[in-house]
Amino acid sequence: MVHRIRGRLRSLWGGLTDDDIEKAQGDLERLVGIIQERTGESAEEVRRRLQELVREEEGRPGRP
Repeated sequence: MVHRIRGRLRSLWGGLTDDDIEKAQGDLERLVGIIQERTGESAEEVRRRLQELVREEEGRPGRP
């Protein structure tokens, strides 16, 4: 899932790199920590925004 929304992640959190996304290894909680470390944004806010992205991605046509 994380790999499918890579571009959207980088547009939301401009300081996020492909390496950061790779370090998360598909683990959303790990990604929350990385984003929080990069941006200083609260974990709760990062989780909320990530969950919103995931819901949008799951609702897109052509997605399993």
